[in-house]
Amino acid sequence: EVLGVIDIITLNNCQYCVVCDPLDADGKPQLGQKKVIKGEKSFFLQPGEWLKDGIQDIYILSEEDGLLLRAVRPIEDKNEDDEDILRKPGDRWLIRGPLEYIPPAEVEVMEQRHSIPLAENEGIYVRDIKTGKIRAVIGHSYMLSQDEELWEKHLPGHVEDLLSTGRDPLLDRSKDSSEKGVGLPRDKTWVVSYRVPHNATVQVYDYKERKSRVVFGPELVLLGPDEQFTVLSLSGGRPKRP
Repeated sequence: EVLGVIDIITLNNCQYCVVCDPLDADGKPQLGQKKVIKGEKSFFLQPGEWLKDGIQDIYILSEEDGLLLRAVRPIEDKNEDDEDILRKPGDRWLIRGPLEYIPPAEVEVMEQRHSIPLAENEGIYVRDIKTGKIRAVIGHSYMLSQDEELWEKHLPGHVEDLLSTGRDPLLDRSKDSSEKGVGLPRDKTWVVSYRVPHNATVQVYDYKERKSRVVFGPELVLLGPDEQFTVLSLSGGRPKRP
């Protein structure tokens, strides 16, 4: 009795697939197991076998790319120093290009990461997921490690309005507060920067260290993770520095 027609599966040299519940050498199903098949190859699925996520392209990483990986079963691997290491289920690690990568059956690809290019006065907030510590990375390209994530810095509404509209607190202080310009939404993971206008000062307060500093315009202010600021407009004349 013919139950159906099965199409052949064909992989080129840049493809792979994951066969679930594969048959062993004796034709017995290995329930819950997975087998990775790399191209170039053509084959038929045996009864009970199925593909997870179909035919997939291998990962081709440049120098600016990385893959965040997690072990789903114990696997022997090598670390960055080419030393043998046993990855345990739940372990996370990051591999960087340039390389071509096909994840083995014991490894799950969590996400693909890229270096974040940062100019001299640009930065991002980075949180260590193990310690909870937050820091600012400024002025150079950066790729998050396996234990890091981007962190969002939230600001009071009036400060968000000031940053999004780019209004000069001295020139605009006579305007109706309801007259707001339209600006692009701020990426909260990027370090907050504000160019202090001439004849204005900014008081920056670090609520973790309980310290404050005053910045006189014209100057660029970059806020740390624990800092907030208040803009003070001055009357005529250049502000005097203490």
